[in-house]
Amino acid sequence: MKSFNEIYEEIYKQNIDKLELLRKSKIKKFFIAMILAIIVIILAIQISAVFLPYILIIIMMILIFSMAFGNSKYKKTFKQTVIATLVKNIDENLNYYPEGKIGSVLYRQAEFESYDNYYSEDTIEGILEGKYEVKMAEVHTENESTDSNGNTHKNTIFHGMFGYIVK
Repeated sequence: MKSFNEIYEEIYKQNIDKLELLRKSKIKKFFIAMILAIIVIILAIQISAVFLPYILIIIMMILIFSMAFGNSKYKKTFKQTVIATLVKNIDENLNYYPEGKIGSVLYRQAEFESYDNYYSEDTIEGILEGKYEVKMAEVHTENESTDSNGNTHKNTIFHGMFGYIVK
């Protein structure tokens, strides 16, 4: 039987070309956006310094959004190709749902610590070895507090895999 690392490496090698293209595309788009931003800044300085702060803010927003959306495409492709295949290699009867969640009600039933914020994604579920019903997902819980200055702070309580198995 192959080890986890051997299976992962095999799957990753099968998908590296597609993932590498996405990564390079993201970098290329970022550099194009930076060059355009520099050109616009130079033109704005030449035209009028009054509009410069507004133009800078708009350019920064465009760069931030382009980076955020570029990363999500890579992440989505990685999950659909590498992680989904890895889960199927563990057991054909397991399914992976990147957008799937385990509800906070189920997490609360386990009677772990109390929390203020609950997030979940990357669900794996199915029948393991033909006899165990499995459902697990990434869970992130946080406590939220406000200090005397009115600043809100979030502290991670738990961030990891949570699930249940029923025979």
